[in-house]
Order: sequence, then structure tokens, then C-alpha cells
Amino acid sequence: MDTITPPADHILQEFDRQSKAFAEQPAMVQRFLEAQSKWIASSFDGSSHTLKFNLPDRVILQMRNVPQPVEVAIPKASREVKIGGFFAYFQKPDLIHSVIHKLAELEQSPDTAISASGSLLRHATATFLVH
Repeated sequence: MDTITPPADHILQEFDRQSKAFAEQPAMVQRFLEAQSKWIASSFDGSSHTLKFNLPDRVILQMRNVPQPVEVAIPKASREVKIGGFFAYFQKPDLIHSVIHKLAELEQSPDTAISASGSLLRHATATFLVH
């Protein structure tokens, strides 16, 4: 008989994986991600319909077929992330859902450094909100 893994196990495995990836980052990148996550979380108070945050300049990644983690730079042009804008004020989109969508979009990027940054930022933001 096949054993079914409870959903909580999957969530715990994902949390452990993200925590490990976050811990592998240099202290400066960790503090940067924490600062950006606080900025993102502060926008959830409902007073704003726009948000601008930044990705770090580099991340440490565990690449396939490479025994040691590798430092990968994020192109300067790809670091600034904007959500909302002039028309967002009139459309009144839910900023939380817009942030969730943008982080998912970043995580699906074909650029591994941008994808990893999106995951790390999601992890840092969730950790900040929970604690």
C-alpha cells in the first residue's frame, strides 16, 4: 500500500529547503533580504497600491553537477521590481495578491539567480510576517 505524505510534511520540507538556501547566503545578502521583506510587509497595511523593492546584487546557489555552491550575480537592470503604478490607484488591486503574483513570476524566471532571489525573498517575507 502506498503511503500518503501529509501536506504538512511537504510544507515542512519546502520550509527546510528555503531555510537552508537562506542560511547559505552571505550575511550582507541575508540582511538585505530581511530589509526588503520588512518593506514589502509594511505595504500590506492597505494604504498603498504601489510597491517598489529590490533584489540582491548576488546570491549563492547550489548548481547541478557542481559540488560547491556558486555565487551568481543578478544583472543591475533586473534588480528593481515595481508593482502597481498610476492606474493601480484607480483600479484598487489587492497589493498582497499582486506581491504574491510578482514573487511567483520571479520564481519562474529562466534566470536562476532571479528565480532564487524570488524564492529567498518570499521565504524572508513569510518568516518576517510569522515572527
